[in-house]
Amino acid sequence: MENNPTVSNEELRMQELNNYYVLDTPPDFNLDSLTKIASRICHTPIALISLIDENRQWFKSKVGLAVDETPREISFCTHAIQQDDVFIVSNPTEDPRFKDNPLVTGEPYIRYYAGMPLKSHNGYNVGTICVIDQKPNYLDDDKIELLRTLSKQVVNYFEIYKKNRELILLRKSIIHDEKMKSVINISSGISQEINNPLSIILGRIYLLESKLKSDHAFEQQDALKDLNSILNASKRISYIINSLCDFSMVSDFEEIKVREFSEILNQVLILCETKIINSGIYLVIDEIPSVKLKCRPINLAHAFYNVIMNAYETVLEQEEKWINIKMSCLETDNKNNLIVRILNSGTGLHPNIKKNLMNPLFPTHLLEASMGIDLNLAKWIISDCNGNLIHDDLNEKSTFIIQLPVYLEE
Repeated sequence: MENNPTVSNEELRMQELNNYYVLDTPPDFNLDSLTKIASRICHTPIALISLIDENRQWFKSKVGLAVDETPREISFCTHAIQQDDVFIVSNPTEDPRFKDNPLVTGEPYIRYYAGMPLKSHNGYNVGTICVIDQKPNYLDDDKIELLRTLSKQVVNYFEIYKKNRELILLRKSIIHDEKMKSVINISSGISQEINNPLSIILGRIYLLESKLKSDHAFEQQDALKDLNSILNASKRISYIINSLCDFSMVSDFEEIKVREFSEILNQVLILCETKIINSGIYLVIDEIPSVKLKCRPINLAHAFYNVIMNAYETVLEQEEKWINIKMSCLETDNKNNLIVRILNSGTGLHPNIKKNLMNPLFPTHLLEASMGIDLNLAKWIISDCNGNLIHDDLNEKSTFIIQLPVYLEE
């Protein structure tokens, strides 16, 4: 048996693996379902989600194998994580790398191995999803493609797990930070945004399991379609959690960048659109102009969220409930400006609030009963982008106007 191969970026790879915080955690139903699917589709008695740490391969999920781990030095998966794509050993008994391997000469008597690397979003192979047979086998292109899809699904699940853990830790660290109250509001209601894609994931997994258990013919292309639905839904959950984590990083020290306005606004909408609509509020959004802004993107997204959610709080108890986001570009003083009007069915602001709302010295906690959102913070962020936030006193409906300079490439 040949010596175990050395991974060139081993230290960084191990750091990436440890950042997932999944080693030595209990079994997970969703991952177990994916392992079962791999076993059934590839017609192998053994399927594993294997994570390679310093001295061992540990099985986060397993089908057809009793042990929880094996030494890394005899691991097939250690060879697989050296690859960019599937690693196949068709006949280990004749392969000089494996013919003397205890996993070949003894239990589980490996006679066929196919492992797809689990490549993290940062490009490190932390393990594999693999299938093992105790007799000769063969995977056609469709089965290999299904393994690729499953590997992406596993990694996305790990990323979601990591982001969720980071979010929990983040909430603990910022709970006393006055500037971050809106983050707590978002995270407490985030289940509305996640429930729909999570239902898709669970529904598709149940559907695949029922197909696998039935006696009817099982089409690989149907399975691939279901797995792609699972993958897309998990990506949406991951994006929602990433957006929420981004929102938590409001800071005076965020780097100034050039960003598409649509990217910033869409990040806001994914966190609040479902909540608004589910509250019976009619939401109308103009086509988003294709313009770029020079700003602190996370901070600016936070400002837009505050203003939009102020509109939400305003109309929540109204008989007529609607919010309208109008956008246009206007040239003033030889400068192009993005104008965003956020209107709602409310009848305006209380005179005392209107007088003090944009005063940075006014204690914002006095507004919480009627507003709930820190508009002073929004005004400060927008001013930092050389823009302006004003309340339109001429409109009978409650209207906030945001003006921002458009970035023009030289």
